[in-house]
Amino acid sequence: MAGSVLLVGHGLMNYLIAQQLRANGWHGPAKPGKRFWEYGVYECRAVGGLHEHIKLS
Repeated sequence: MAGSVLLVGHGLMNYLIAQQLRANGWHGPAKPGKRFWEYGVYECRAVGGLHEHIKLS
């Protein structure tokens, strides 16, 4: 299964989610933008598409 996901948040929550995505093998900036309308793009380069799930705990 392949596809796209849009996650909208701000501040500390974006930072924490970014750290967990990177820990699960996703590639993207360590710190997403902090200013209004900034964003970070994260890609999963696993064979076969996206991981089955992402733990955000």
